[in-house]
Amino acid sequence: GWSPWAATIVAVMLSAVAGWLLAYPTARLRTDYFAILTVSLGEMLQIGLQAEPLLRAGTVTSAIGISQYSRPLEGWWESGPSNTVGDVLGLEGGAPYVFLLSVMTVVAFLGVWYLLHTLLASPWGRILRSIREDEEVSQHHGHNIMTHKAASLAVGGAIAGLAGALWAWLNASIFPDFMSPVRSTFLVWAAFIVGGRGNMRGMVVGAFLIVIVEFVFNVMIVARGNPDLAFHGLTSYMDSAFSWLIADLGGLFWSDRSISEAFPKADITLGLSHLKLALIGAVIVVALLISPKGLLPEVPSRPIRPAAKDREEPTE
Repeated sequence: GWSPWAATIVAVMLSAVAGWLLAYPTARLRTDYFAILTVSLGEMLQIGLQAEPLLRAGTVTSAIGISQYSRPLEGWWESGPSNTVGDVLGLEGGAPYVFLLSVMTVVAFLGVWYLLHTLLASPWGRILRSIREDEEVSQHHGHNIMTHKAASLAVGGAIAGLAGALWAWLNASIFPDFMSPVRSTFLVWAAFIVGGRGNMRGMVVGAFLIVIVEFVFNVMIVARGNPDLAFHGLTSYMDSAFSWLIADLGGLFWSDRSISEAFPKADITLGLSHLKLALIGAVIVVALLISPKGLLPEVPSRPIRPAAKDREEPTE
């Protein structure tokens, strides 16, 4: 019975607290070890929610999740603005709620961008960069490494909580199975590596490329079973090529009979979901070979020095 706005605020605050608390058991870990631990904690949370008997119902073997919750401005949108926007866009009916949600997402993105840009340009942001480069040097300059790490994780947790709220509004329901390592970890790291670490522009570019690849493959998966869709011919050609590669070409090197019995030619299809992951992995490898620091690497910046006219002339 909570208001979606109140629930979002609480979710952001709880995520920030979780990020702050995460800093203490991981204080001695750096780079790869820290990433491994955080990914492991996420998997432990997912498995724990799936196995919790109190979250199950009837004969269901996994958690039932949460559904049928209210979404912000949904009733207001359906009562009038939906039809108005639909007429402006030339749609046959009203514009879906997803359109309003996309506008809210853009507003949230711009707000988070401004917040992070302000924080990174502040003295606190420069302290975080110094900690990233060399913790011992920063500590010798009198900075409390633990406090700054906890604060940065709290900010990251709050942003993740806001993103999770938007994601829950999009799906209209949430289940532990949604927290797949492929979607919640692998794709995020792929965008991070491809775009470039240490700057927001690189992360946006990397996320855009990865999302485009995932979207195209999802469309191809749907088009495989519908001859009227544009990518149906392409998926049929890819299945034929894959079948030839396995059954025909493979039979030249191995036993043609054994391959035909194990893989009947009519049943050989290309797993597009697996090919998508392989392609994203190839994109990561190529990006690291071409530009190890990402497509848009971090550009070092320095505080703006005062203008010459603002400096006092030395007196004799």
